[in-house]
Amino acid sequence: MRLPGAPSIERAEATRAPVGTELPRISIAVPSFNQGLFVRETLQSLVDQEYPNLEVIIQDGGSTDGAAEIAREFAGRFPHVFRLYVEKDRGHAHALNMAFRKSTGSILGYLNTDDTLYPGCLHSVAREIDPSRGRYIVFGRCIFTGEGSPYVGREHPAEYHGHFDLLAVWRRGWNIIPQPSTFWHRKVYQTCGDFDERYNQGLDYLQWCKFSKRFNFHRVDELWSTPHAPRLRLGQQDRAGVARYHDSVQPNALGAVVAASAVAVRTVVPVVRSSVPRTCAAARTPSQARPGRRSVRLHGRRGRQGGGPVAAAGLASGCFTVRAVWALANARPSAAAAPVRR
Repeated sequence: MRLPGAPSIERAEATRAPVGTELPRISIAVPSFNQGLFVRETLQSLVDQEYPNLEVIIQDGGSTDGAAEIAREFAGRFPHVFRLYVEKDRGHAHALNMAFRKSTGSILGYLNTDDTLYPGCLHSVAREIDPSRGRYIVFGRCIFTGEGSPYVGREHPAEYHGHFDLLAVWRRGWNIIPQPSTFWHRKVYQTCGDFDERYNQGLDYLQWCKFSKRFNFHRVDELWSTPHAPRLRLGQQDRAGVARYHDSVQPNALGAVVAASAVAVRTVVPVVRSSVPRTCAAARTPSQARPGRRSVRLHGRRGRQGGGPVAAAGLASGCFTVRAVWALANARPSAAAAPVRR
């Protein structure tokens, strides 16, 4: 399927680095809106990749906190890498679609404006994505950094066991594919289509479900991203549940040092690999930590038998289950839904 306005695979493959290099062009979309506190660190992590054939499309929705000015600074300093577009959008998913339609790379990915890449990530991505071997989607490990969160120094889940296992978020309770560490070939984008603009929460999970219906995800045991850890506003009834599953998570070997900024992690700490299974509950919410609870909350949306995005994933992927149909018909946005993160 060829998306309107999107370049062909042939054009993407022809847009390469200067003569003498053979690295494929990588396009990174950065949807931005009022994240001036973090966006500089995000963009600097892309500069620090030192990847010679990189394209970064910053899609700003009209920030008023200085984020657009910071992005304009990077576009001025590195005009061969960064392109800034300040345009009104209809939400996170629409901003991503606008950015990807402007991209020219053969490899795609995106960073929210509090995500950062670990040094060397893009070189590894260029090496690992290989259509000749059937490797169209790859993902690496992801460790939370920052401060003020119980998840600092702990890893996001990074597993893939097939399409139908990925659909089972209603049973598992969290997304197991880390968004900032996931990259895909343009053929995937052209085959599976845009992000679903009806959902600005859980949109990465929905897209992974669409992708996995046609393509396999390939895990690479390397640290690829260091996003800021989510900060939770907990009620008294949730604190015990958070303590239970937080204590059960196996800390990463980097945990002692990543309590500092992501910059320190990227520049000082070497990648540490471990054979210990990393079953982190970092993407879960307190309500999901309570034993026996059957509801599924995904970034603020919840239905008694499954959230709207969860059900939509089942339908979009061809898994027409009674559970999915029921949830689509009955799920309503939570009154306390968290703001969409970009």
